[in-house]
Amino acid sequence: MIIRASEPPQLDAHRIGTLFLQGFHGKFEHFGFTPTEARLSADLLGDYLLTFYAPSLIVAVPPKGGPLNGCLLLNQGQTLGQRTFKHRLGQVLPGWSGLKLLLFLQLLDQPASPAQPVVDFIAVDPLTRHQGIGTALLRYCQAHTTQLTLNVAATNPTAHRLYYHLGFCDRQTQHSWLTQRFLGFDQWTTMDWGNQKGPRDISR
Repeated sequence: MIIRASEPPQLDAHRIGTLFLQGFHGKFEHFGFTPTEARLSADLLGDYLLTFYAPSLIVAVPPKGGPLNGCLLLNQGQTLGQRTFKHRLGQVLPGWSGLKLLLFLQLLDQPASPAQPVVDFIAVDPLTRHQGIGTALLRYCQAHTTQLTLNVAATNPTAHRLYYHLGFCDRQTQHSWLTQRFLGFDQWTTMDWGNQKGPRDISR
């Protein structure tokens, strides 16, 4: 397994969308997306992320080639391509379907900045889970930055234990009836990690 920052010519937007869909399948379902809406939403997001946020995508590549088996989005506070995304959204998911995706993304949004980057999402192919891919993606980020923040739902204690093992510490726990109603969980914990030694160049 090779972990590296993404290189757009070698990536497939559909595959990135598939990983996102696999990682958020339960949330798409709970929010009320039909299977077709979820697939179109994921493909749209994959294309958008690859077009505007490729440098922030960290990917897991099988050593002998083949499709990506994991990816992570490191949000550093950029807001890019919003007009393009909304234009494509109107073409691919017109009307209520498109509005539903915007609301879905708003609920998942996490504030970030260059000084305090946020792991927006981490997704691993179900067929290659429990092989250390998620851990490797996070350790890559830890090696190339000084601070990280992420959120973990109370319904995912396994992920919480992993993050704690990697040195993340609980900052605060929040509750929301909106996330319970639309995403299936009412409580999540914000966790922080810091490295005083300084980062390495993420392009290496």
